[in-house]
Amino acid sequence: MNIVAKTDVGQMRKVNQDRAAYAVNGDEWLAIVCDGMGGHRAGEVASTMACDYLTSHIFDHGDFVNEESVKSWLHCLIENTNQAIKRESILNPDFEGMGTTIVLAYCINDEVHISHCGDSRAYAVEDNCIRQLTVDDTLVNALVENGYLSYEAAQYHPQRNVLVQAVGVTSPLKVSHMVTKEKHLLLCSDGLYNSLTDEDIFKVINQDMTTVEKVDELIRLSNEAGGYDNTGIVLVEEEN
Repeated sequence: MNIVAKTDVGQMRKVNQDRAAYAVNGDEWLAIVCDGMGGHRAGEVASTMACDYLTSHIFDHGDFVNEESVKSWLHCLIENTNQAIKRESILNPDFEGMGTTIVLAYCINDEVHISHCGDSRAYAVEDNCIRQLTVDDTLVNALVENGYLSYEAAQYHPQRNVLVQAVGVTSPLKVSHMVTKEKHLLLCSDGLYNSLTDEDIFKVINQDMTTVEKVDELIRLSNEAGGYDNTGIVLVEEEN
C-alpha cells in the first residue's frame, strides 16, 4: 500500500491551516485530512490537534466484534477530539471559536471505514473517474437535500463553503460513516476540489507516475489555478 500525505499553503494565504497525515500498524492504516478554521493561528492549532490525537490513538483499541464496533470507536475518537479542541478554545482566548473539518479512512480486516465531519472529502478512484463518497456538511448542501436549491446552482452559490458543523465547534457532532472495499482513495480539503474539476483530478491520478509525483502535481495545478486556499491531500494506492 502506497500512502502519501501533503499540504500546501497556496498562493493567497499566509498560514497553512490544512493538515494531512497517515499512520500504519501492520495491516491496519489510517489516513486523515483536516482543514482548520478560526482567527489568528487558531485553525492551525485545531487541525494539528485533531491530526495528532487521531493518529496517536487510532490503534489503542481492543478486539472489534463487528462493523458497528469499529464505527463506535471512530466516533468516540472524533468526539474526544471535539471536546479537547473545545477545552483548548475556552482556556486560551486567542483560540476562541476554532474548529476543523475531519475526513478519515481507517482500514482494518480488509475493509475501509470512512468517517467525516465538515466539507473535506473522500473519493474512491475508479477505472474511469473519481467518485465522491462523503456528503459535505454545508448549508448549501442542506438546501439541495431539502429541495430548496438545485445541484447545479449549488456549485456556484456564494455560501457553498458555509459549514453546518465542525469539530471543536458543534456539539453533539453528527459524524458520517460508511464502509467500503475500495482501497484506491483520495482524501482532500476544499482547496483542491474548489480549484480543480473531478476530471482534472482523475487525469493526474490516472497518469503513469509515482504516488508522490501525483500528489505534487495536484498541488501544483491547484496553485496554478489560483491557489486561493490551502490544499491538503492524502492519496492511497494499492501497490501493483
